[in-house]
Amino acid sequence: MTRNSTPLRAALTVATCAILLSGCAESVTPPATPSPLGELQTRPPLEQARDDLLAATLQMQDELSALIPGMNWYNNGDPGRRNCSQRRFDGIGARAAYLGNFVSDMPIPDEAWPEALRRVQAIAAQHGADQVSGYSDRPGDHSVEIYGTGNSISIYFGTQLNTVIGPKTGCHLPAAKMPPKTTPTR
Repeated sequence: MTRNSTPLRAALTVATCAILLSGCAESVTPPATPSPLGELQTRPPLEQARDDLLAATLQMQDELSALIPGMNWYNNGDPGRRNCSQRRFDGIGARAAYLGNFVSDMPIPDEAWPEALRRVQAIAAQHGADQVSGYSDRPGDHSVEIYGTGNSISIYFGTQLNTVIGPKTGCHLPAAKMPPKTTPTR
């Protein structure tokens, strides 16, 4: 190689790098994060979320009653609205609905617990709750919390002397605080 080819090689290397890097240097703008109010306005109203969760809870009761004949259910809680526990929604009017405790005086036998948990988890997952935290798992005493992220539900499910399903919604705006629905004009 001659001495004159070294500057040419350096120039070609710089040009090649510039061409390769220019295609990768796109300006990427991070997606806009909705405001807390904007996020809540994309969710269903609290009343709808509550009704959907009640339907899921009744389905859970039906599944458990089919697995363990003789289970009868009653509500032994204080259903109602609660303040939203997510701080980013403070001052906006977001609420959560607690449906009370649905109780059967019949405990789930230890040998039926895995199948009972599987059935309840499957229904909860259809409503966005796909995470489980175990509280207790020993003979005669089983309990978990099934939950999801974002606006998902949270369900306490346990059995000891009786069986309890304790559902609550995530944070939502009551229907009265939702923006009016707009219809496109023609």
